[in-house]
Amino acid sequence: MRTTPTFHLRDSLMLLGMYAIGLIPGAMLDGLTPAGEHLSWLPLILGSMLGIGIGGGLGWLTRRLIRRSGYRDVVPIMLLIYSMAWTGPALVRYFNKGLDHSPAVSHTTTIVAVNRPSKGPNQIVVTDWRDPRERITLIGSGTIGEQITVRSHRGWLGFAWIEGR
Repeated sequence: MRTTPTFHLRDSLMLLGMYAIGLIPGAMLDGLTPAGEHLSWLPLILGSMLGIGIGGGLGWLTRRLIRRSGYRDVVPIMLLIYSMAWTGPALVRYFNKGLDHSPAVSHTTTIVAVNRPSKGPNQIVVTDWRDPRERITLIGSGTIGEQITVRSHRGWLGFAWIEGR
């Protein structure tokens, strides 16, 4: 005998809450964070690890609150993914760049390559002023050989970042 699934308002509210908890904090933090790119992958890795902790905690809490077994399995996984991919890294970006009041330091560098992907923003590859053999990829446009000035900051958490152009 088949039974018709019943509507549970509490579960529907939990799903809406999942989207709100997973998406809104990251969007708000991104809106408050100055434009610019970090000079290393460490902030992204640290943010993803922080997101695993946040998503794991929220997932554990939602498993306790959701009644329907199908949602109990899916919601914690979605919260973990949202937190790992967006909220955790957004927190690290905000703390490092948004709370950073270090003075900007100007550096003159040379564009060595220009990337114009079919999707996403144009990118330029410049020489690293700290080690001219290294390269840094930035969002922007220009021509190969052009000298540009970039402004870097120390970062509140100690991760150097470059102001957006």
